[in-house]
Amino acid sequence: MFSEQLITIACFQEQGDWFIMSSEHLFSPPRDVIDISDCYFYHVMDLPGYGEVGSEWDLRGGEEAYLGGVSFQGKRVLELGTASGFLCHYMEGKGAHVIGFDLGSDRSWYLVPFAGLDLSSFRVERRNHIEGLKNGWWFSHRLFGSQAKVMYGNIYDIPEEIGPIDIATFGLILCHLRDPFQALYSALPLTRELVVVTEWHPEQPVGSGQSMSVQPESASGLRRYLKHLLIKTGVVSPRGHYRGGMYFVPNTQGTDLGAEMSTWWCLSPEVICRFLEVLGFADQVVTEHFQTYQGKRIRLYTVVGKRTRKI
Repeated sequence: MFSEQLITIACFQEQGDWFIMSSEHLFSPPRDVIDISDCYFYHVMDLPGYGEVGSEWDLRGGEEAYLGGVSFQGKRVLELGTASGFLCHYMEGKGAHVIGFDLGSDRSWYLVPFAGLDLSSFRVERRNHIEGLKNGWWFSHRLFGSQAKVMYGNIYDIPEEIGPIDIATFGLILCHLRDPFQALYSALPLTRELVVVTEWHPEQPVGSGQSMSVQPESASGLRRYLKHLLIKTGVVSPRGHYRGGMYFVPNTQGTDLGAEMSTWWCLSPEVICRFLEVLGFADQVVTEHFQTYQGKRIRLYTVVGKRTRKI
């Protein structure tokens, strides 16, 4: 038996059915993080009393476009890949009740297993990186007075005990997963209304915009896969026309294999729409927008899928 202090029972009513949820024990206990040097901030954020932190993705002013323009007021949201919490706080500020989800401490990052590389050292580096992100989440959680909860675990096996959610968001994480469809399949049976998926677009302007490149989000930057490589892998036809699909990004001819170990796929809007349709979200809207990564404008797309078939 679980103690009364450990579990909170919540009830949800939908079309006459009652859902009983006992999930409090699944959430991470708070971390008392007081030293900002123990934190890593994936997104640029403005922290009360500290000012601007972070240096990678700057979504400030572009949050609405990034999240597909959906309304979060009163919604229970599962944010897959909450990182250091920037979008979590944004959605909470829009009236959402947010549950963040990220990799558990006992889980290894899903690294591309390049032959000949010692993955153990990279896993240690990634584990330390993840701990910094978690510290950043809890540090900002305290400063903003957030009521959001967070869960750490396996994205391919999200516990049903968290109960039904209204909206699931996947912000630039599917490209980093070995099995992006399984991640969607894990979360969407719990999702009653909407799913929001944001990814980098296979077509990216380079220089004057005359050429294209696939730009995976990685430590060595986003401009390494030039047009001739896209033609070779089928992303772009010999005449320069983009083809929808799902493309395996890792390249053994790269100059920095370590930097390429965290990005598996280039996922087109077309394949994301097909995934969501299969999983019961056939009413879809696709939008495009530009966001800033390390001072560069990056073309992204967001798919908002509305549930059209019952769970």
